[in-house]
Amino acid sequence: MLGTGLVCCPVAGPISDALGRVKSLSALMMALIAAGAVVLFILPNATGFVVFSALSGVAVGANASFMQTISVQALPDARDSARDLGFLNLSNTLGGAGASCTAAAMIGHGYRIMFLTEAVIVLCAAAVTMTIRKMR
Repeated sequence: MLGTGLVCCPVAGPISDALGRVKSLSALMMALIAAGAVVLFILPNATGFVVFSALSGVAVGANASFMQTISVQALPDARDSARDLGFLNLSNTLGGAGASCTAAAMIGHGYRIMFLTEAVIVLCAAAVTMTIRKMR
């Protein structure tokens, strides 16, 4: 995931700039993350893990670039950008902590169910991203 992510992150920004479609590309990458999670749910073996890692690496790497663009462009007021970015960083940190808590709660239902849960949560995030009105 790290290898594909490192390649895709710097490539994705210029692509979204050329297309002028950062929001829809971000949602597409989130759908790709969900697809990778579903693959691992269906194929809980080494092959499934390789496919999951490739899909997720590409999507997470590209989406890192898209989400930074969305974050900066969707700020409500440039005068309060430091405060707003601080809040954004806090929400990102809490999201990571929340993922650990969700996984801990789900593990009792089986290891594979965590990947299906991941897919649902990421698709919900894609839907929320598409509601941002300030950009295309």
